[in-house]
Amino acid sequence: MLVPHWDPKSVIQRAPMSGAFGTDAYLCDKEGFIARIMAYWLCHSANRYACETIHHLESAESLFDFYLAYRQKAKSEKWRGSVLLILYRTGDVSKALKALN
Repeated sequence: MLVPHWDPKSVIQRAPMSGAFGTDAYLCDKEGFIARIMAYWLCHSANRYACETIHHLESAESLFDFYLAYRQKAKSEKWRGSVLLILYRTGDVSKALKALN
C-alpha cells in the first residue's frame, strides 16, 4: 500500500515510476537524479502535499546508490522490473537492494 505524500517514504515508493531507473543519464549526476525523483514526486497527480521537507530530499538521496547498482545489473542481466516492484510496494531501499543482489 502506498503511504501518503506527507510521509518521506512516499518519495521512495513513487520513484520507480519517475523514469530515472531506465536511463544511464544520472550515473555521474547525483543532483540531477535527486531532482528527477523529486520533480516526479512533486508533480504526481495525487500529491496534495506539494512542499518537500529535508526528510523527503534525504529519501530521494538514499535511492542513488540503489540506482547505481540497478543500472550496473541492467547492463549485464535481463529485465529487473521485479526489483522496482519491491521498491514500489515496500518503500524499503535495503529490501530492494538485497533482491537486486
